[in-house]
Amino acid sequence: MAAVQDISVDTETPERKRQARDGGKANGKPAKRLRGVSGLDTAPLSTVRNPAERKALLSLYGKQKASSLGAVLVRQILARSGLSMRQLERKSGFDVGLLSRIANGKRPSGPELWTLIALAEAVGLELTIDLTQP
Repeated sequence: MAAVQDISVDTETPERKRQARDGGKANGKPAKRLRGVSGLDTAPLSTVRNPAERKALLSLYGKQKASSLGAVLVRQILARSGLSMRQLERKSGFDVGLLSRIANGKRPSGPELWTLIALAEAVGLELTIDLTQP
């Protein structure tokens, strides 16, 4: 049995790294912003008081983040395994079209967690998740 390797992804965005470097502020304003969310991308999260709007904003942000993290992880799985997408398809059973959409960030809500776990396991890698303070 092949040795299991550990893979993880750096979830720090360039914006968060910039904010950390600049003392937690971006353009002189508090750092709790969700960037790239249509219509609400400039409003600090703390100003969204309506629970339904807050949930919608966080949900949209979560889906965007899942899509970009899923793309990074699938590309890491391919790189670390040395396999092509066709070879990963044969090894995992997941359609090459699905793999391509995930790797290119074309899945609007990102891949499901179990899909990423299964892909990693198929090539002898272990997916780990870690929580950190922003």
